[in-house]
Amino acid sequence: MSFLYMENGVVMATEEGMALPQVQDVYSADRTTTKKFFNDVLRYIFFVYKKDGIYQDMFVTFRKKLVLERHLQDRKEDDFEKNQRVVNLILEYQQRQLTKAERFLYQLEIDMEALLNRITEIPYTKRIKINVPYTDQDGNEQKVPTMVDMENYDEKAKAIMLADKMIDYQDKLRAKIIKEKTADKTGSQARLFDKKMS
Repeated sequence: MSFLYMENGVVMATEEGMALPQVQDVYSADRTTTKKFFNDVLRYIFFVYKKDGIYQDMFVTFRKKLVLERHLQDRKEDDFEKNQRVVNLILEYQQRQLTKAERFLYQLEIDMEALLNRITEIPYTKRIKINVPYTDQDGNEQKVPTMVDMENYDEKAKAIMLADKMIDYQDKLRAKIIKEKTADKTGSQARLFDKKMS
């Protein structure tokens, strides 16, 4: 369950959320009267890590950059992601709102983003050093190291095939999450109507 919400454009923690030690750690560490850093942390976490938030369709790396550009122009990613108190709060926020399957899906999406970056970096050709036979004027044969361009299709194709498998697995995880949510809703409704009237 998410303990952050937005009201009148301000991100706040619920009363229960404020009682969490991870929230209190960040709150207490901000010694300013306005609690600007604390409020910026809540805003950052809300926009970057809310599972059904407005930026949910983006990979997390791009999401972080966009949130900083649009909502926290005077901050850097390191202000949050390199601060251990904030990292602990991010982990707690994820734990409270994500099921096990959703956590797995989140991690898979991080891996997919890393693989996508890897695929774009794999060249279609690569330069390698090979030893080419060479015969000099005296008829002596020797091997001479030479740089040549070789096709690199196999490496790129393997990475693309892996990406395809990851996308299939992502679809299975999403279907499982939808099934779990449907079962939870059906179960809670059945329990409500199955109760006997006294």
